[in-house]
Amino acid sequence: MNPNNAVVYYDLGIVLAKIGKNEEAIKAYQNAIKFNPKFVEAHVGLGNVLFKIGRNEEAIAAYQKAIESDPNHAVAYYNLGNVLFKIGRNEEAIAAYQKSIELDPEYVNPYNNLGIVLEKIGRNEEAIEMYQKVTELKPEAAFGYNNLGTVLFKIGLYKKAIAAYQKAIVLDKNYTAAYINVRELLNKIGLSEEPINNFIKALQIDPTSPLSPEILRLLKTEDWAMNTRQNLIVARQGGIDFTANKTPLEIKNSGEGIKFHLDPAQLAQLQNAPGLKIGSITIQRLKSIPEFFRIKLSER
Repeated sequence: MNPNNAVVYYDLGIVLAKIGKNEEAIKAYQNAIKFNPKFVEAHVGLGNVLFKIGRNEEAIAAYQKAIESDPNHAVAYYNLGNVLFKIGRNEEAIAAYQKSIELDPEYVNPYNNLGIVLEKIGRNEEAIEMYQKVTELKPEAAFGYNNLGTVLFKIGLYKKAIAAYQKAIVLDKNYTAAYINVRELLNKIGLSEEPINNFIKALQIDPTSPLSPEILRLLKTEDWAMNTRQNLIVARQGGIDFTANKTPLEIKNSGEGIKFHLDPAQLAQLQNAPGLKIGSITIQRLKSIPEFFRIKLSER
């Protein structure tokens, strides 16, 4: 068979796929493969069209054929990862993305999509590493900073999340998703509608606009709260028993930052907790409340 015919059909498949004639593109790619069964790019192109129209199992088969023909084809592994992720086979998708990265460490796309899968299944620290790698390899890509901001937001690192969103907007002033995410974050920390709108407008004019004192105050409050929640988890993991006197721990924002209010017995336990850092502490005996180990944020 004339391999030149394979190239002709392959090129035809590309054109047909671009103009949305998917069934005809599939036939063109299949004809290219008939003339050259090891034509890797034709298998990949076929997989792309099949994936696009929702024929996912066939797409997987096409990408696997591409990999059989060229086991070092990073794009084929990346595309295979995409379809596996789409149908919920997350661990297999992770493996495919990792293989793509192994084959081509400078290829940005698998880092980003691996981050998305890891974030979805709760492996947020690993997702952060992937998004940071995207920003290293492609610092001009706004999506990398936006995705980094999203996972930072998810784990409560709000100030770092806003910084990442702002960087995305610096790179692309029309990046709608980043503005939406900034608005959602500011709403989350308790900022009212008018100052949110004012800050969004400021970003649209100058993406490097500094955070207002009100935003900084709320972010400080949330940072304290997040640190305290994490510290309490450490305390409980260290064997501290808060049920002895049924007195809950209260976190209260007094306007000067958050203070912990707890009785002397709890204070002694907290001070001895392994790995626990204690901030400003006011000892105050609280009225006994039935609920166990309640954390209360007040006067925000």
